[in-house]
Amino acid sequence: MDASPKEGWQNPAPLPITNIPEKGVTKPREGSVMPDAEYLSINVAHPTVHPVNQPHSPVSEDESIADSRDRNPTRRLSSTIPKSSLLNSLLFQGSGKWRTVRYYYREYLAELVGTYVLVLLGLGVIISVNLNPEAETQKWTLICLGWTLAIMVSLFVAQGVSGGHLNPAVTITFATWRQFPWRKVPGYILMQLLGAFLAAGTLHLLFLQSLHNYSGNRQDVTGQYATAGFFVTFPTPIINHATAFFSEALATAMLVMAVFSVTDRHNVPPIGWGPLALGLAVGSMLMSLTFQAGGALNPARDLGPRLYLLAVGYTSEVFRAYNHYFYVPIVAPIVGGLVGGFAYDSLIISSLYKDA
Repeated sequence: MDASPKEGWQNPAPLPITNIPEKGVTKPREGSVMPDAEYLSINVAHPTVHPVNQPHSPVSEDESIADSRDRNPTRRLSSTIPKSSLLNSLLFQGSGKWRTVRYYYREYLAELVGTYVLVLLGLGVIISVNLNPEAETQKWTLICLGWTLAIMVSLFVAQGVSGGHLNPAVTITFATWRQFPWRKVPGYILMQLLGAFLAAGTLHLLFLQSLHNYSGNRQDVTGQYATAGFFVTFPTPIINHATAFFSEALATAMLVMAVFSVTDRHNVPPIGWGPLALGLAVGSMLMSLTFQAGGALNPARDLGPRLYLLAVGYTSEVFRAYNHYFYVPIVAPIVGGLVGGFAYDSLIISSLYKDA
């Protein structure tokens, strides 16, 4: 029997081994405020063999559709909702324009919703304790506790999608010191301002009757029965702008150092406990550093509601009051955030870790 190869027959090409990930620590998502559990996991190489120059096995149309559904998170979600339901029709059927918009702008939408939740819950407790006479003796404690919980809830809402910045000072600091893309900064800040604006509007509508009863149907910015201070920050009359600026900058610097420590995987990050850690950090800073200046720590938290008050008739006094104080809770947190980020990277983070 002839053992020589037949004419036209060729030895098959060797099967290449591809997709072997390098062994090492998975890098975090750029600009994330929260660490992922993957930071501390080690990739194990599992070689995958891909046959080449060989025909693919036939796949039925049903199998192809099922496979694409498994890889598409939107399809997986839609498969859990009854096809006859109105929700399925609104979100997953038809032209799919909203589905596309939501996918490509999901980070910005997360910042919008997260900041809305943050300001809604934070300002909500300020308005509630000021309108409720029974809370007078525990006002400051309740406000600090309310903002602590607001930080926690809002981070749980947004951190997995956008990184949970919720604060222009944090966004600018991450872009400066953590290689967060500058092209995303304007969109993040715009959504944060819009979220704060909408939250102020929601609270104004919710407490409208109580606010009118408290102020005598007036919209005063200053005075004994002024209500503008329920939405924005003003300093105590005994301090000047320099002291207020220093207070806001120092507190925000401490906030950013806390954020950097929580997201630094070389500094024992609290995996899964980041929102709690940052909530407690904010509560501590509010109680210890911010009584004199009001404790904005967040330009969006102050500017968004301030613009809303101007829109609903509080006049330009919201920007002129206390000798044009409005710039302090906008500029000071940004300056403090940059200083806090620089201090952490200069004094705490190890120079051996370039990707921290």
